Amino acid sequence: DRRHSIHYYAIDKNKLASTCCTVSTCYDQKTPYIIAYDYLITHIDWFLKEKLGKSARGMLIIDVKDQFRKEIETVTNDRRFNKPPNQRVKWIVEFSYCYGVCRISPKRLNQSALRSDFQSCEGKVVNFPHSKGLTL
Repeated sequence: DRRHSIHYYAIDKNKLASTCCTVSTCYDQKTPYIIAYDYLITHIDWFLKEKLGKSARGMLIIDVKDQFRKEIETVTNDRRFNKPPNQRVKWIVEFSYCYGVCRISPKRLNQSALRSDFQSCEGKVVNFPHSKGLTL
């Protein structure tokens, strides 16, 4: 029985617009989607190493967002190859976009409805509204 986590990151756009970040990044720091993606990489890589062990490997599947495709690829490449060795992503070995998506309705977010939706989506990439994709 496999279980996968869903990650949500809430970013207040008004607070983001009023802050000034001095950390140098390869992307626009005022774009919530890209900030959340960068943090997601950090969190999942840490989780794989610290919680699952150094032999564990992970895969990150995200929704296709054509308007962010270039930035996503830039962040992914930067995190894997352009950082100092001790800061590079090592445990996420595959990054992918999800296709053939099975949608789960946000109106059906109760336990029994989700169980039914999950069973109908087994083996497909699942796309939760406002979240990252995952495979069941």
